[in-house]
Amino acid sequence: MKKEDLLKYAVNITSYITDIPDAFILSSSKTSEVVDARYLVVHILNKKGLYPNEIAKVMKCTATNIRIILSRLYERAKGNYSFRMKLKTIDKELEKDNSVFDRVSA
Repeated sequence: MKKEDLLKYAVNITSYITDIPDAFILSSSKTSEVVDARYLVVHILNKKGLYPNEIAKVMKCTATNIRIILSRLYERAKGNYSFRMKLKTIDKELEKDNSVFDRVSA
C-alpha cells in the first residue's frame, strides 16, 4: 500500500472511531478532539510500519513533531479516558487483522 493510501486508511479509521470528519482531522484545528484524532492517525501509521520521517511527509509536518506525538501518546491516554478507550479500540482491531477497518476503508 502506498503511503498516501495508508494515510487515507488511517484517517478513515480514525474518523469512524471518533466521529470527526476526515477534513477536520487533517485541518489545522487545535481543539482537543481533533488533536487526539491526529495522535490516533500517527499511531496507526506507526503500527503499520511507517517511520517518523515517512509519517511526517504524508502528514506535512516535521519528523520531530511526529516523534513528540509518539513519545507522548500513552501519557496523553493516561489523562484522557475517552482517548484511552479509542486507542484501545484501535489497538485491538489492528491486532485482529483489521477486521472492522477493512469494512470502514472499503
